[in-house]
Amino acid sequence: MRTLLAADIGGTNSRFALFTGPSSHDLTLVKRVWLPTAQARSFAELLTMLAASDLGPDPSQVDAAVIAVAGAVEAGTRCAPVNIPWNLDLARPGEAVVPGRTWLINDFVAQAFACRTPVMDAAQLVVPPAPHAH
Repeated sequence: MRTLLAADIGGTNSRFALFTGPSSHDLTLVKRVWLPTAQARSFAELLTMLAASDLGPDPSQVDAAVIAVAGAVEAGTRCAPVNIPWNLDLARPGEAVVPGRTWLINDFVAQAFACRTPVMDAAQLVVPPAPHAH
């Protein structure tokens, strides 16, 4: 059984979700937790808050972690997020949830990946597409 931690780090709240499944292609949401981003002085401190939450296992015990953040991601490991007074750098001690198995991605990239999952089966059309000549 694999365990994955997914996170969306925002200026107001940071949302974390724990998934388990027999493979990375067949995951089930186990639990999620929201934490106020402004209460953390660093990403490492936010992870400490996460470990103290009721999410489940210690974050470092998951098989892999994917962290989505608003802002340009450099080399897959660093970001200076908008609306957050601190930077993320997975090379700094305490910032890689699972060293060697933590990925930092832009939040729009995360949305694009979500389009390729079964969650899209439940999506509802809000505005019908309009054809454009160009």
